[in-house]
Amino acid sequence: MASLRSWISCCKDRDHGRSLFIGDIIALHPGDHYTYYRVNCGVSTFDHSQRLNMIATGGLDSLIRLWNPLAVGNKLVGNLEGHVSPIVALIVNNLRNQLISVAENKVQSTLSVSTFQAFNSLIHKV
Repeated sequence: MASLRSWISCCKDRDHGRSLFIGDIIALHPGDHYTYYRVNCGVSTFDHSQRLNMIATGGLDSLIRLWNPLAVGNKLVGNLEGHVSPIVALIVNNLRNQLISVAENKVQSTLSVSTFQAFNSLIHKV
């Protein structure tokens, strides 16, 4: 994430709750500057939007969480509900202020980041 001068990684760590890690790419010493986002069920996917100033995360608990990476304490902005199975992919569409999510059960949702509501869901059948 060039805008934050950082790199980011996620994991499904249920034991320690350290699910999303952001590290400063120009820290002089290891551990100088880093941040953990704690999500009890872990994070399996994320996307960052510099324009919307947010990180979106999805995981095993079927919730999408929106975070402000520049806020003190990296505050949780909100939770988006609607999926009934774990989220496996997230993409932020900056041009339309949308968040597109795909769950393990092949349901795709399009959510408005402005209103925090889903306005389109597609079910892919194989």
